[in-house]
Formats: sequence, C-alpha cells, structure tokens
Amino acid sequence: MTHRYMKSKVIILSVVIGLFSTSCYKLPLPIDRNDQHSEHILPLAKDTCDSLRDQIQQINSHSTVVMLDQINFHITQCLPHLAMDDRVLLLYASTAMYQRFLSADMNRTSEQEANFQKLLSNTDIYSPTRIQQAARTSLRDQYLLKYQGQSYYEIYNAGGHEWTYRRKPDYLKDIFAPFLPKAEQIFITHLAEQNQQPAVSDNTFNLSWSEIADRAQFWENYTSTYPNSMFIEDARRLQLAYAGFLFHGLANMPISTNYENEDSIHPEALQEIKAIAANQSQSVLTQQAIKFLKFIHLPLSERNQNIPVTLSPVETRAKSQQNIKNMRQLDQYIGLYDPLALDSTHINRDCFSDSICVTHIGGVTSVSPQK
Repeated sequence: MTHRYMKSKVIILSVVIGLFSTSCYKLPLPIDRNDQHSEHILPLAKDTCDSLRDQIQQINSHSTVVMLDQINFHITQCLPHLAMDDRVLLLYASTAMYQRFLSADMNRTSEQEANFQKLLSNTDIYSPTRIQQAARTSLRDQYLLKYQGQSYYEIYNAGGHEWTYRRKPDYLKDIFAPFLPKAEQIFITHLAEQNQQPAVSDNTFNLSWSEIADRAQFWENYTSTYPNSMFIEDARRLQLAYAGFLFHGLANMPISTNYENEDSIHPEALQEIKAIAANQSQSVLTQQAIKFLKFIHLPLSERNQNIPVTLSPVETRAKSQQNIKNMRQLDQYIGLYDPLALDSTHINRDCFSDSICVTHIGGVTSVSPQK
C-alpha cells in the first residue's frame, strides 16, 4: 500500500513538472532568470562572511532561485570559518530564509489556492483541465513549480490532500551537519532520512509498525545519550510522537477502540509492543510496553475505579466518548503524554517535514497521534 501510494505521488509530480517545461505552455515568470543559474554564482568576496546574515535576510517571496543559490554558495564557503555559535545562528537563519522564499501561499487568492491544490491532486495525467489549472495558479507558484527539485526545495504533500512547498531534508544534512557537534549531526542526519517521505499521508501511515517501533526506540535512545543536545526538546517531542503512534495509531487507523484483551489490538502493533516489552530494560518505552500489556487485561470495572479520567463537555457529547475515555485511561496508566505539552507556545511545531523541527506560520502541519 505504501509503495503504491508514494509511486502515484511521484507520477503526479513528474507530470506537473512536465507542464511547466513543455514548449506548448509559455510560463510567465515574475522575474527573468537564466536556466543555467549555476553560471551566475559569483565568487566569494572578502567581507561576504561578515555580512552573510544580513544577505540571508534579503531573501523573500520575490527572490529568484539564482539569488537563493548565491546565498547557499556563500553559506558553504563561510561555515568552516565561523565559530560554533555563529554556525547555529546561521542554521536557523537559513531555515527562516527558506520559509520566506517558499511562502507563496501567503499571497494566493482563494481561487489560486484551489487551482494549486487541484493541479497537484489531480491523478488523471491526461486531464484537459491541467493546463488551465496551471495557468490559473499565481505567478509565484508557476515560478516555484517550474524550478522545484532544484535549490533544495520541492513540492510536498503535508497530509489531508494538502500540497505545499518544503525545503528538502537533505539541505541541513549536506550543508550544515558536517560542521556541527556529533549530537546535532546525528539528529539532523537521522531525521533527514526519516522525513524523506511523509510518515503519514491522508490519515494513513506510510510506515510499517516495525519502522514506527524502531523510530520510537531510536529517539528515546537519543534523548538518553545526548541530554545536552541543542535539539533535545525536539528529540523528546519525536520520542513521544512515535510512542503515541505505536500505542494509539491514527484517528482513522487506531490500534484499538477499547483496549480489551489482545484480540482487540492491531496484530502487527501488538507484535512490536510485545517485542519491546521483552527487552527487559529500564527504558521508558519498555516500561510503557509492559504496562500496556497489563492494561489490556484489566477489567473495565477496575479501570474505572482505579484510573479516573475527566472528559471535557465536548468529549462527553462525542459519539466516541468511550473510546476517548479508554485512551485517556491507557495514557494515564502507562505514562504517555502529549508531545505538545513540552512547549505549549509551539502549537505549529512540525518535526515531520525537514531535518530539524520547524515552527510554521499559519496552520498546524505537524502530525499527531490519534486523540
């Protein structure tokens, strides 16, 4: 299922790119540029590194790919000569730079937004409306779509049939990771690998249960091995997110609705939980797995007596209130908590699209377990 789904996404993107490359469609560009933009990268001036952060601030939603490539060239040349604190500042500055560069959605009309989503969601590669939809997207979208795949940015399905742009996870891995301490190198390289494809699309996992369990264990091990990492809070967020996937599943793909006996648990998820419990280690995830296996054998009367939970008025009126109650009792029993509780100010924190966790302007794009 996963590979067929991802293959269809690749076909769609290939056709879309073809629309903007074919000679029968003349793309109106907001800014003129030469396709062979690597030829226009200028050599490094002596004072470039001193003013690099100021140069980065000049990149915005009107900048060209040539400008972006020039800045990235300067970054690669300057990084070896900068102090570690300056490298870290540059890392975050480059992240904000890409967010500004790719912020085409901030200036779309509702009609342009609809055409953009339809263009990328249309699975009929011979649809006569494709050219019309392409022409009715914003000029900035037409520009970004033409050059997507270059300069470390690409089209990305953020889930729920919503398409957007993202900086490729390989950007920080290739450019910054070699010049960072070991803990930060490991965080970036592993998250870049994990986020090459979305973990969740259309409310369905693109991962096997084995991969979910492996990632939950990896991030728990990372937090215990590198407690002083500059990414420690986000590593904990990832640890808890993947533990949530393992013990909850997703809203329309739960591992169970009542957590009553083994027969009610998704068999592949149960297999991974049992394997983790068998580790007999003192890790948090192992202890949670052991408690999970105990919880599913607790009689309902004992649960209700010993694990009281209070639902909100909205939850009480919901048709799934009993399912919500069962999950709350499970979380309380095994000690599983919402990753967002780590930092309530970062409600838009996204750890599933880049090689670091980023905070988006606008709608929440992070993936969360079933609630």
